[in-house]
Amino acid sequence: MTTMRSAGRSAVICGIAASALLAACSSSPSGGTATEGRQQAMATTDDWVTYHYDQRRHGYDPDAAAATGPLSRAWQVDLDGEVHAEPLVVNGSVIAATEHNSVYGLSLDGSIQWRTHLGPPVPLSELPCGNIDPIGITGTPMYDASTGDIYFAAELDKPIRHRLYAVDASDGHVVWSRSLDVAGMDPVVEQQRGAMAVSQGRVWVSFGALAGDCGDYHGYVMGAKFDGSGKLSVYRTPSQRGAGIWAPTGPSVDAAGHLFVAPANGAAFAPPYDDSDSIIKLDGNKKISLWAPGDWAQENADDQGQGPAAPLLFNALGQRWGFSIGKAGHVYLLHQGNLGGIGGQAAQAEHCKAFGGMAFHAGVIYVPCDPGLTAYTIEPGPTIKRVWRNHDTGYGSDPVMGGGAVWAVNDGTLHQIDPQSGATVTSIAVGANGHFATPALHDDLVLVPTLAGVTAIRTD
Repeated sequence: MTTMRSAGRSAVICGIAASALLAACSSSPSGGTATEGRQQAMATTDDWVTYHYDQRRHGYDPDAAAATGPLSRAWQVDLDGEVHAEPLVVNGSVIAATEHNSVYGLSLDGSIQWRTHLGPPVPLSELPCGNIDPIGITGTPMYDASTGDIYFAAELDKPIRHRLYAVDASDGHVVWSRSLDVAGMDPVVEQQRGAMAVSQGRVWVSFGALAGDCGDYHGYVMGAKFDGSGKLSVYRTPSQRGAGIWAPTGPSVDAAGHLFVAPANGAAFAPPYDDSDSIIKLDGNKKISLWAPGDWAQENADDQGQGPAAPLLFNALGQRWGFSIGKAGHVYLLHQGNLGGIGGQAAQAEHCKAFGGMAFHAGVIYVPCDPGLTAYTIEPGPTIKRVWRNHDTGYGSDPVMGGGAVWAVNDGTLHQIDPQSGATVTSIAVGANGHFATPALHDDLVLVPTLAGVTAIRTD
């Protein structure tokens, strides 16, 4: 492990405007429990500290300003590489990470406060497959208020390797870093695309395949202590090959600190079952519950699976649920406590081939289906009811919600959608975006990651 606290700075640090910073607050977690006096981060000053706002992955910001329109471009900043990770807002600063392995702190007017370069990214030409060039930081980072650090996972070149970094949120200096490559893992064919999660005194990082599923890859979830010390806590899917945990959402986390992950298709096309194409509930690195569709073998053979998102966790009808999506065109309602085993879903609906993170507010689930963003509710029975579908959005249009609107990015355009009817209220160009681009909200700003940097759209 490499440690650089306070005075030690291995990165390029640009000047920071101290007036833009607010005191970090530690409060009750949105998912997980305090461990050794630590508490997970939760937005208290309209911060956006993790993928889709909280670790249940709801994507709803209760403090966003009402979207009264018209939409306008507040600012656009070009950074040194593509931005696939969702921006964060931490203590009045916008945090962005690029595929060039640079981490930025931006003011709310778009000026650069600081920049930290973590090392050389990996050119696509050095990899057996993939769809990002170069590959650096892809997974959305996470801020933890108890440490004041933001956690990033980077893919580095010469040799190809993965490393976890704790970066001080106030000025961007590297506090510590450590390797994420464990025995038996081939770092050349593993990609870190999932968002970071925090639970049980550790930051959790997930791995799956590069686009194209090349090589002898496996699904991994590994946890490092908040100070980077000691051994990693590691869970690896038992499939002979595959079952990658690649979802951009990263793990979702329940109130007890359990991790929920979505291994994709695996190598088993007939029994015995290999835990692929599933939702798995973990206590640290120990599996405590599992669900898989009854036709898991056929879905494996067809290169389908639950991989595109960890389950959305929410309460409805007086019970705790998980909502799972996948590439096969089905959505599933699962019991959060006991996921139900093979074929044990509580309810199922069809015609939603889905990719990426969901959003949830006031009993409505917003799902990035292909052929369009779709709203569902859970009705007594239970049953899954489709409320509306918006055809202006499509593949990978991962929604968030706030200010009385649903927001989704598709083909370089940000769409403002009426949550009641599903109609597009208005749209605005933001610049070309990557797969699974998902915005963050802060006050009257919608912050969109693009292939050039970050675009901020003002909503009033």
